Amino acid sequence: MKAANFRRLLNSSSAPALQAFKHLLEKATTGLAEQDLDTFNDSAPDSTRDQHANYTYCGTIFSRASTHLGNSLVQYRVDGLPEPVAGSIERIRTDGDRVVFDIRRQAQLPHGQNDPFKPYPWFPATTYSSHLQNVVDRVSPNQVIGHVARFVFSESRCVILDITRVCGLTLLH
Repeated sequence: MKAANFRRLLNSSSAPALQAFKHLLEKATTGLAEQDLDTFNDSAPDSTRDQHANYTYCGTIFSRASTHLGNSLVQYRVDGLPEPVAGSIERIRTDGDRVVFDIRRQAQLPHGQNDPFKPYPWFPATTYSSHLQNVVDRVSPNQVIGHVARFVFSESRCVILDITRVCGLTLLH
């Protein structure tokens, strides 16, 4: 029921911000077949290069932000933090026999600012600051939960949507 309502809301012409968000989602997920991707298996690629534009891990394509912004936006786990962190992959590099991502964190909302999505835990969106932090995490691909979408709706705020949960909601209903 909730997924049907979400689809109806996305297809509604009465919500221009959601139409723009839907357009960004479609733009981020189409046209991948035409790209020349460096596709590797789960281990480090056999390559003399130590940096890569793209990396495929367990069937999911990850890219650095300068190559494909949509494929660089991810949610991941950081040791010592209870909640997942959203960020953008800046570099994909080989470190010995494994691949690591350098991910710049999305900044949290400043204290005192309200997240309008908080009362709706079933809706996988969170409001963040539209800026990235100076913190760059070194992350193994197995720490990445999945892709997210980012919609900047003001100079200081953006919405991060957990695409894996949206897809799960859509498939369940």
